[in-house]
Amino acid sequence: MEHVLFTREPPIGWITLNHPQKRNALSLDVITALDQEAKTWAMDIGSASGMTLAMGKKAFYSQADMSENESYAHTQEVIAMNCLTHDAQEGMQAFLDKREPVWKDQ
Repeated sequence: MEHVLFTREPPIGWITLNHPQKRNALSLDVITALDQEAKTWAMDIGSASGMTLAMGKKAFYSQADMSENESYAHTQEVIAMNCLTHDAQEGMQAFLDKREPVWKDQ
């Protein structure tokens, strides 16, 4: 679709609507393209380690009542703990071996 640009640099993605003549209106074609891209992004996220995603989500939401410094310290601790897990080690090794990781949620 020429009027919708999807850009990804995981874990972040951008959607750019570029059809100023139509004031970037959401036609059925645009909505269909958005739906398909959202499903693709969800599948990519779903292919990650469930345990790692759960740790990250818990850490993210636990920061709501923390100061900025407390939040940084907490995040550093969670990242360090995550790096010690089997899945983190598997992910790093798979990257070095240029292969898909095999997650065990450990």
